[in-house]
Amino acid sequence: MSLQGKTVLITRAAEADDSFGRLLEARGATILHLPTIKIVDPDSWDDCDRAIINLREYDGVFFTSKNGVLKFLQRIEVVHAPAKSVLSSRPVYAVGEKTEEALENAGFPVTMTPEVFSGEDLAALFSREEVQGKRLLFPRSNIGKDILPRALRSLGAVVDEVTVYKTVSPEKTDLDGVRHALVNGKVDIVTFFSPSAVRNFLQMMGSKCLDHTLVAAIGPTTATAATGLGIEVEIVSKQSTAESLVETLAEQIESY
Repeated sequence: MSLQGKTVLITRAAEADDSFGRLLEARGATILHLPTIKIVDPDSWDDCDRAIINLREYDGVFFTSKNGVLKFLQRIEVVHAPAKSVLSSRPVYAVGEKTEEALENAGFPVTMTPEVFSGEDLAALFSREEVQGKRLLFPRSNIGKDILPRALRSLGAVVDEVTVYKTVSPEKTDLDGVRHALVNGKVDIVTFFSPSAVRNFLQMMGSKCLDHTLVAAIGPTTATAATGLGIEVEIVSKQSTAESLVETLAEQIESY
């Protein structure tokens, strides 16, 4: 199914890979970019560096984003490269296809990925017997949800959370062109990939810019966040992947 003639605004971080844009263009869409988040280093690497040096003390490592994988592996190279061999000997768990793909491309087979891509679903795969008394590491962003570590702790695990990246608002650029396109109905769909992207978009552009466009979210977590901020979300991808979001857009756009 085609997106020919549709204009889609992408609000992903500038650092994100452009596979989503390429998939949209392959369907005939015209794309606009408005990065609403920027990925930067944490304020301090101290906790992460200690975890890397003491990686042998952990019984498993959990990742919930591709950025978490890339930043953690990059930091290992800086702090203690031999820790990579330690990581390869530990169970590694992932939320999401892109997270799993990043790990496996780096040579770390994933022990478990939930069929539904959320931290809640990953936590639900474990029983108390499996994790009680285990020490687990969770490299994450500064604003990630705490549902997964909280659930694992409720099962008796010790979970160390370390910040490996921050998501912040990008420096203000000239927004007039994008704002003009939104207000005048020149954008058919605005896409959001994270709750922080929704929040930052509202700070940058306001909500009235969305009055003449459809809003699409990659999965229920982002959709729920947007709804909670007063944004009506018309399209939610069936799975939390760029491929699924494009497929869902193509399937549903004709009904609007």
